[in-house]
Amino acid sequence: MNRKTKILNKQNNELDKLITDENQEVFTDIICYLRNADISDYNTEVVRNDISNMILDAQKRGDSIEQVIGGDYKEFCDNIIATFPKKTLSEKIFGIIDLLCICLSSLMVIFLFISKNTIDIIRNLATNQAVDWTYTVKLGTVLSFAFIILFSVFLVRMILNNVFEEKEKKVSLAVICLIGVTIVLAIVCLFIEMPLFNINIGILLAIIISLFAAHLIIDRVV
Repeated sequence: MNRKTKILNKQNNELDKLITDENQEVFTDIICYLRNADISDYNTEVVRNDISNMILDAQKRGDSIEQVIGGDYKEFCDNIIATFPKKTLSEKIFGIIDLLCICLSSLMVIFLFISKNTIDIIRNLATNQAVDWTYTVKLGTVLSFAFIILFSVFLVRMILNNVFEEKEKKVSLAVICLIGVTIVLAIVCLFIEMPLFNINIGILLAIIISLFAAHLIIDRVV
């Protein structure tokens, strides 16, 4: 997030600490729902600031959240969201690029740690044997990366869109999805072993660093 958004985010974090435990759960659900809205990060923080002040004023008067914003929290949020402009095309594109950069860099780091190639490199270094610094990228790995990213986006959006549903229902949906993704990933990793290409560890590390740097740049500028 850019500097203006970060300043407002910091102010909001301080306001959040003043909200009582009684109101914290509903307030957190409202903020989670807003995070999934099609408005800019700055406007999300503006809404968050307004709602925080509304709740704090209500606390001073001894009123509950329901007395202030009504019982339908989703409708309340939707009405507020509708007053703000939607994300621009450039904001959406940069958002997708940023998501891909952070997801791919994270998954590639995990790949480095769990790869058989890494184990072979460590073993050969420890025994003073010749070291092969190349990594074999298999079709199963590529498909797993794609599936994990798509599933993660779907799961997060599903949970945030249903944040005001009963807790038991949200937990059940999440558990079902997690079981499904585990089974599919296991099948992909076990049965799709076809090698696609080899890549030197230096190039792999450079790609990871570049992706993470791109994420940091986008996060600061957009």
